[in-house]
Amino acid sequence: IQNENNKIEQSNARLQLKIDRTTEALQIAGTRAANSRAEADAANTRAESFSTQLNDLKSLIEETGRGMEVVRRENDEVSRAARSVEGRLIQVESELAKALRVRKAAEDERDLMKARAQMAEKKVAVLQEKVNDCRGEIRLVKKRLSEVYDVEKVRSDRFNRTETELQEARATLFH
Repeated sequence: IQNENNKIEQSNARLQLKIDRTTEALQIAGTRAANSRAEADAANTRAESFSTQLNDLKSLIEETGRGMEVVRRENDEVSRAARSVEGRLIQVESELAKALRVRKAAEDERDLMKARAQMAEKKVAVLQEKVNDCRGEIRLVKKRLSEVYDVEKVRSDRFNRTETELQEARATLFH
């Protein structure tokens, strides 16, 4: 019985160690999930900022187009203004293309961060399930241990009664 008790205690210790490790892994996974969520939020904010800049650039392009209409009506200034506006238009389009690339990269990064956050959340759920399983195992071990203690108590009580009866029987025989 002592060996069984020792085995049960060792099993409890191993299960407790597993729970501690699993809890630590859950904490790490939770921290990583929070960091991934923060990175995704930052990427989303950058994407929104780039979207606003893009709209500003689109407005600038539209204003440049209206300016070109006015400039074309004028004779000598048409050439100089047209070259200037075309140069600016090319620059703005280049900036627009760059902004679109940056926005696309930010959206890709945001999507990647969201995917990572979802994976981290799934890992947290799996680890939580493992913790719950371990807790169930501990409950079963505790229940078994309690049953072993109860059986041992019954055996001990029965042994004590038998010992008492034997002593009484001896005392009766010798008197």
